[in-house]
Order: sequence, then structure tokens, then C-alpha cells
Amino acid sequence: MNPAAKAVVIGLDGFSWSLARRLIAEGLMPNLKALSGEGELVQMDSVYPTISGVAWSAFQTGKNPGKFGVYGFAELTREMDLFIPDSTHLRSKTIWEILSERGLKVAAIGIPNTYPPRRVNGVLVGGFLSPSLPKAVRPPEFLPELNRLGYRIDIDPVKARESLDHFKVENLEVFEGRVRTLLYLLEKDWWDLLVFHFMDTDRMGHFMFRYSDPDETGADAGNRRYWRDFFSRLDGMLGLLRARLRDDQALIFLSDHGFCRLRYEVQLNRWLADRGYLELARPPAHDLDFKALSPRSRAFSLVPGRIYLLGRESWEIGRLDPVRAGRTREEIIAELERLEGPAGGKVCRKVMRREEVFSGPYLSSAPDIVIEPEDGFDFKAGLKQTQVFNTGPLSGMHTFSDALLYVRGRRGYPRRPSIPDLAPTLLKIFGIEPPPDMDGRPL
Repeated sequence: MNPAAKAVVIGLDGFSWSLARRLIAEGLMPNLKALSGEGELVQMDSVYPTISGVAWSAFQTGKNPGKFGVYGFAELTREMDLFIPDSTHLRSKTIWEILSERGLKVAAIGIPNTYPPRRVNGVLVGGFLSPSLPKAVRPPEFLPELNRLGYRIDIDPVKARESLDHFKVENLEVFEGRVRTLLYLLEKDWWDLLVFHFMDTDRMGHFMFRYSDPDETGADAGNRRYWRDFFSRLDGMLGLLRARLRDDQALIFLSDHGFCRLRYEVQLNRWLADRGYLELARPPAHDLDFKALSPRSRAFSLVPGRIYLLGRESWEIGRLDPVRAGRTREEIIAELERLEGPAGGKVCRKVMRREEVFSGPYLSSAPDIVIEPEDGFDFKAGLKQTQVFNTGPLSGMHTFSDALLYVRGRRGYPRRPSIPDLAPTLLKIFGIEPPPDMDGRPL
């Protein structure tokens, strides 16, 4: 173990490698450009399903979802009851716990799927979907300092969908509170590993990605200026970080996935129903009322692009035996591979069987089919939807292959990095041999 090592990791949720390169080229992010001269900003792969809770779980465990058992923001019990997975469903030891067991001090702030916060040697603050800040902080003695600094878990995404003007005000308030908290922790310097997560970049991607492209904004110059001002502020934070870190402190920043322009939401349960794979026993009370499914159903979907077959061994209402389930899966895959959008062109980039994507003790709870969409399409799962293709208030969607990674002082990698590689890489910085069940490999 290397007790003298210190490392800072900044999570920039959803900040695309391609967008970062473009903003550097436009001169909007000079501090990011300066950092790029001290290391290398590289493209990185996310995980499937490409959603923040799963990707950051892979980050903190170094494993694929088949080894930690979380596949999305919403899951279903065998009885079709909906629940939101949290850290109690993360069936793996995390890097926070591994380092803590060796006497190292950690500060992990805002990382998705860390609520409720586990016991660590230091401070852990749960990420978005935490019910409240007081419940998300461990130890609770750190809460008054967070309140003083104006730290908040997240914006209100419901209000953001209703009003972009509301989003713009709240987004900056939350971002500035995060910056103050990060600078405070950098100054205190009691930690060996500091991991600090910014959700705000993801929120910008979902609600304002259209304003990243000057050719698409039309007369809406105010929102375009807001977009550019936000990333200028983000660059300012990176400049402050660069100025405060010592040369002997490792610096890593990364995103968990990329973003692209959203053209159509694809209602996958509507698509399954139109083809006879999904039936309702009664009108659903809400879009995710899976209790309304009929036992005659053969498949259903959850976000993002996860399809589950209703096998009799896995689901209370399931009627498919293994042979029929296998045949149904191949039929659905073949139809999805032919699916075209409203203007033509493929909707699905990859349609994958679960055993092609996942491995580990929790493979049986994985989706039977996982879809990576083509850019512009985002799979949804509403049961009350009447159209396969529709649009909503969001203008950006996640991408698998456009995450970014930066390691100060590092140039050249033997292979394309993937987000599970970060946990073993961090352990190596501290001289700790990664556990053999990690899928990631040190970079």
C-alpha cells in the first residue's frame, strides 16, 4: 500500500468526449485545454444499460451489472411491484469500503447509487434520487457544513420539464453550491481519495442539448448563451481545481456516458403490444403500472431499452417455458433489427442477448434483451402510451461510446478504456491489488 498517495476524481455526468473537444476548439474551455496538455483527454465506453445509476455502480465496484445486480433506475419484483434500486441492492463491495478497510480516508460526494450511504472511513453523501440531504449524509456531523455551503442533491426534474426558465435558475444554484463544496474539501485535505460528482452536466444534456448546436437554435439566442455560459463556468471550476492541486496528487476526471441530440422517444411497451407480445388485463393506473399486465403477455420493457421475457420461473404471471421464451426472444430481436424510425433508417444500433453483455452471479435477474439505440432515439417504457414514436421536453439522450476520461500525466492506453476500469486503477494508485472478481483492469 502507498500511504503517501492522494487522488482527486471529478465525475462530470454525461459530459461527452466529442463535446469537450468541440468546446476546446471553440476556445470556450481554456482550462480544459491546458489540462489536456498535461495529460490526455480520451474517449471511453460506458456500460449497458447506459444509464447513470448503473454506470456509476460499475465505477465504484469495477464490475459489470451481472456481478452487482443493478440494471436500471426502476426494477420490478417477481410480483411486478415497482421499486427504485439503491445501495442496499448493490451486491458488491465498493472502492470506498476497500480503501476504508485499509485505513485510508475517503470523501465521496454525490455519486449515484450511494444512498443510503454505507459506513466508510470518512464522508459519503448520496447522489440524486436520495430522498433528502439529511438522510444522504454519513456521518451526520457533516450536514451543517453542507448546508452552510449551499450544497444540494439535485434540481427538481419535474419542475425542469415544466419550465426551462425554472431549470436554468435552479441548475446554476445547484452547480455553484457544488463548486463551493468541492473547493472547501480541497482546502481541508484530510482525505486520501476525494471523488466529487457533478450531476449538472447530465441535466444540461437532457434539457438543453439542442442549444449546443448553433445551427439548431434558430432565434433562441438566450438559451444558446446560457449553454455556453454554463460550460464556461464548468471550465472555471476546472481551472480552480488545477490551481489548487499539488503535483503529487493524482487527478482524474471522467463522465459515465456521452450525449447526443434526441429526435424521438421510442415507446417500447407500445411496440411490444402492437405486435402481440404484451397485453393488459386492465387499463394501467399510470405509465409504470405493471400490475396491469395480463398473464397472456410474453414480454415487457423497462428503461432504457431493457426487455424481459415473462418466463414462468422468473415472474409470478409468467407462462413461458424455456423453449418458448428462447423462441420469443429470437423473434423480438429479429423484429427490432428491422425497426425503422418515422423518417426511415435503423432505430437499433445493437440488439443484444443478456449473456452477450453480462456475466456473474446475478445474470438471472438481467434483462433478456438489451438495446443500444442509434443516435437520436431513446427507449421509454410507458404503458399508457398510444404511439410508438413521440417527442417530449428533453432534447438530449445518453450514448454508450462517447464518455470521456482524463488522467493527469498519462498519455497512451493499451486499449479503449471502459468505466469499470476506474476502480482497479484507483486501487493501484494506492498500491492495492484489485480483487480478482473485478472486470475492469488498471489503466
